[in-house]
Amino acid sequence: MRNLPIRHCNVRRPSRGPRGLVVTLQILAACGTLTLQACDDPPKRPRHGPDDTHLLDDMPRAAEVLSQRLDSAVRVEGLTIIAVKKFDLETTFGFPVTAPWHFECGYLGVELDIGAEAGDQGPMPDALIVLTKKSVSPDQCATLVAALADPFMGKMIG
Repeated sequence: MRNLPIRHCNVRRPSRGPRGLVVTLQILAACGTLTLQACDDPPKRPRHGPDDTHLLDDMPRAAEVLSQRLDSAVRVEGLTIIAVKKFDLETTFGFPVTAPWHFECGYLGVELDIGAEAGDQGPMPDALIVLTKKSVSPDQCATLVAALADPFMGKMIG
């Protein structure tokens, strides 16, 4: 392997006179404008789900609203649970009425998980039905689960 000679290029330095200063300031101004535009209000993300800002201020009303959402997302036809997941891509699931299900609530909101037991990685996919993404306290969770689970179980028994 042979060493090739290094060529030196004559790169003209920007003038340090008034013209060079003007060009430098123009470049900095353009960069500053781009940076400031990027710092403006962030673009609004598409909303996924309803605005539940004040939903939990009135627990009886919250239970009624979440019950309506549950009824619109999950129904029982004969021996089949039909669940429609609506928050992201709309997906419809069908499960036997014997499929395991449970409500989860807490910091991430209130959800109904159908088809998977806690820690289960079995062959049956699960449907996670999000009823609200609003954070729920343990006391609120107990109230809402009691209000939602009994009527849901009643649908299974029919």
